[in-house]
Amino acid sequence: MLARFAASSVLRAWRPKGDGIGADPILAAGSRVRHRPMVWSTGHLEVVRAHAKVVPVSADGRTALAEKRFRRAGRVPETDAMPTTLLMGVVGSTAYGLATAGSDEDRLGVYLADPEDVFGLHGPAALTGSRVTTHPDVTLHELYKFTTLALKGNPTVGELLWLDDYVVQTETGRALVEIRDAFLSTRAIRRSYTGYAIQQAHKLRTRHGEGKPGFAADLTRRTAKHGRHCLRLLRQARGLLATGYLTVDVSDQRDELFAAGELAATDPDAFAELFEREVARLDAIESVLPETPDTARVERLLVEIRLASAVRGA
Repeated sequence: MLARFAASSVLRAWRPKGDGIGADPILAAGSRVRHRPMVWSTGHLEVVRAHAKVVPVSADGRTALAEKRFRRAGRVPETDAMPTTLLMGVVGSTAYGLATAGSDEDRLGVYLADPEDVFGLHGPAALTGSRVTTHPDVTLHELYKFTTLALKGNPTVGELLWLDDYVVQTETGRALVEIRDAFLSTRAIRRSYTGYAIQQAHKLRTRHGEGKPGFAADLTRRTAKHGRHCLRLLRQARGLLATGYLTVDVSDQRDELFAAGELAATDPDAFAELFEREVARLDAIESVLPETPDTARVERLLVEIRLASAVRGA
């Protein structure tokens, strides 16, 4: 109540334009619903933030019953509301242009926790929550968790902001994409990308060193996959530091990366030499990125989003 009152007091001059977010309609099973965006005005500053819900409709036609698919599995308190998905896209091998016949399609996204969860006793759990489903493979991070990971240069999380297209993109999701450069920093990119690649390369050497009996075909396949992704990470980091732009699709290097993966599976010493050369090339890059991210810019957007969400729920 206090949190709602505070938010309402600060933003009592805000007025919704249009119909806002309405009740879930009854539709045919299998339909998907995208609610209208909300536009809020603060007088001299107009903030457009759409918190759209993309909701699967259940067999009886009521979208509310489909929310069980997104239960929080104990990590975040249960609520009757669906998570508000702000941004979601296809990531992983498909996005890199490195998918094979056996590759799954992975989706990553950002959702906004309900104000009641954020302001209540379970606030920390709500802010750091993630929701994972399989078939299809979907991982959704709460906005706070997503932004903190992105600011640290997490490669898997950060790439979401650099995709060419999205499965779900609300106005708020678009606003996140528009400030994607604010998340970047030389220190974080060097540490995260290089650190993760080195960690994976070390695991590859350890796997060979243990002399796995028979070196099963599946193990060979996974080793090759890890090898090519080690090289991909280093090259993406090099491009990001040199240009300030992350190229997610590396299909133009597909043959070379697959060859590197095969090398990792068959000749670990040769792969180690190749890996060291790539690390040296990365270290030699003069970065165009700032030393630290623009946290103030990220903070401003997050505050706008939270306040708009609080007003809507008041």
